[in-house]
Amino acid sequence: MKAPGEPRPGQVLVLIAPRVLHAARPTGRISLVSLDRRSGEHNTESHVYSIALPQPEASGRPETAQAIFGRQLNALRERAGISLEAAGAHLVCDKSKISRIEGGKVTVKDDDLHLLLDLYGEDDREERLALLGFNARLNEPKWWRKRGHLLPEWYCSYLVFESAATLIRTYERHFVPGLLQTKAYAEAVIRCRYTDETQIRRLVDIRMHRQKAVLKKRTAGNQTRILWAMIDKAALDDVFGDPGIMREQIAFLSRALETLNVQIQVVERGALAARSNSFSILRLRGQLLSEVVYLEQIDSAQFFDHPAGSESYRQAFCEIANVAREPSGTQAFLAEAADKLRD
Repeated sequence: MKAPGEPRPGQVLVLIAPRVLHAARPTGRISLVSLDRRSGEHNTESHVYSIALPQPEASGRPETAQAIFGRQLNALRERAGISLEAAGAHLVCDKSKISRIEGGKVTVKDDDLHLLLDLYGEDDREERLALLGFNARLNEPKWWRKRGHLLPEWYCSYLVFESAATLIRTYERHFVPGLLQTKAYAEAVIRCRYTDETQIRRLVDIRMHRQKAVLKKRTAGNQTRILWAMIDKAALDDVFGDPGIMREQIAFLSRALETLNVQIQVVERGALAARSNSFSILRLRGQLLSEVVYLEQIDSAQFFDHPAGSESYRQAFCEIANVAREPSGTQAFLAEAADKLRD
């Protein structure tokens, strides 16, 4: 489903959504009220959208990127009607190794993956490249480890998905998304939760490294990454640190609009009620593993990669986009937000 205003290739589209007008209900639904785009007022014939959103399990360890990839290999093997024993024999190994690969317990070497894809009859060139490329992401040395950072497994998995994504759609209710944060704003947000200076510096460093990897200067030939982010307007109303930090953050968004592969779109008024806080939808290169929904929690996260779950979040994201104003007024909105901080 392509929403109105979906970014052109090589652009980042940011939707800044309004404050919540109705209290969130514990129904796992997101509701939107359509508005008059010209006046921003509710129409007498306004339509309420209500979309059920899958919610994470209350307990249990989050599934890792390695496990999700292994499950795709399991699906390929079963679709081809190949037994564990036959797959193991093809790699000259015990069937338990195939089971561990499919369970996300161990990685698979590129040469072995080539052999398995041959055995499973996967002859689509693009799909093979997608699977081999994602496997390379799983096996490559991790930059955060090189920088001495020890991260929880679920966050490492997200970073793998983020690095492999061809489109990142994210909705953040409370903050400017991490990929769009200035260093000072990121530190102010992180200090709301953490007090250890070493940990604060570590988390800020990770955030800045991610931003450098994703955000690129806008050029005619830059088609490498798309980030489409929605920010609740409350995130820009709340001052983190001090007004100077917020002015710098808003100025960064304004400069990004002019110089980076970023487009910012504002939803000035509307109604949004959601049980879900923030979520990201990461589109990947392949068809078998094509999309992952990421739900971050306080000390953990959940991933949805099955079509039913991701479709609900994709629909919710598109419906929010449908109430957005045109991008032409974005700079004026940011200028007004900065002016309010000078009062």
